[in-house]
Amino acid sequence: VAIDIRRGASLVRDCQDYLDKRNFTGGKLYTRWGVPYDDARYHPVLEVFHDRETPVLAHCWGGGDVTQLAGAAKKFPKIKFIAAHTGSANLDVYMNLAKTHDNLFIDTAYSRGPRGLVEQVVRTIGSEKLVFGSDAPLFPVAQQLARVIAARISDDERRNILGLNATRIFKITKREVL
Repeated sequence: VAIDIRRGASLVRDCQDYLDKRNFTGGKLYTRWGVPYDDARYHPVLEVFHDRETPVLAHCWGGGDVTQLAGAAKKFPKIKFIAAHTGSANLDVYMNLAKTHDNLFIDTAYSRGPRGLVEQVVRTIGSEKLVFGSDAPLFPVAQQLARVIAARISDDERRNILGLNATRIFKITKREVL
């Protein structure tokens, strides 16, 4: 469910409809509307996701966006938030906030990810808080996968990043995967 804050009052109803009738399993926030993620205008729709314990991915490009998202994560602890584009700017902010907020995760979707980025995140905060993101169709999935597959990390850490973390966040059962 793409959350367009400009929709106003109909946004809550639209999100409920997508989650109830169309079996959507998460939300997506995007800052291009000029509304910070911790702004109270998001609260009515985030309450919908909070009540259902539904995850929300947020486009983040640097520490300011991630800091705002951490504010929302603190107010809505039953939502698992994923801050996209780890390493785009202020890598330390991404890692520190993911480490200090149980319900804040970061993802790998970053086309220009420098060599060693995955290893640095895993070494600093562990593999349990890093979720695979491809940024498809903008970038080739193979390129994004290769960054994780070729990383100098353990197979267990690789499995966490490439799927196990997502199965926990989205509450996907083995049966649903098969």
